[in-house]
Amino acid sequence: MNLLEVFILAGNYSIPTLIISIVVTVIMFFVRKFLLGKISAIYLSYIPFILGILLYILYAFLFLDSAFCFSNELIYSGLMCASLSTVGYMLTEKIKNNLSIKSISHIAVEGILKNIVDDSLMEQTIQNILDVVYDDDAITKITQILKSVTTNTTDTELKTLAFLIQQTVNSFKTR
Repeated sequence: MNLLEVFILAGNYSIPTLIISIVVTVIMFFVRKFLLGKISAIYLSYIPFILGILLYILYAFLFLDSAFCFSNELIYSGLMCASLSTVGYMLTEKIKNNLSIKSISHIAVEGILKNIVDDSLMEQTIQNILDVVYDDDAITKITQILKSVTTNTTDTELKTLAFLIQQTVNSFKTR
């Protein structure tokens, strides 16, 4: 992936989505700095998605005359903001550390699994997930993959993580 591909990716989204994604990314830099090691890494992975949804709903309420409601469109848009935020965070980390940048889907999954899956298992885990993410029973398969590489996690936590991974990767497929 090169810089042109990053600009093409950003060009596919609305200005409010990009701004909310940047805000979530900045917040996550501070959250990771202060909360890493203090709360479960799996819960740390949920935070950008919660922030993305809440900030997009706030944006819709303030600027789109939308009442506070959790419609599918608002939730999807919030998930999109969180997905972009996750990619933005990982791109920043990779550029800062001069690491190679692979596909958007790869970076997104890596960002979600950061600090959850051991570094030695990360590449194979990402590849296994990307191999099944578009299957009909993807959430079940991703949950099983995660179960084989994580410890001290419940099935509910893993299913939630699998759902977030599937939604994130699918959001980039449709763009």
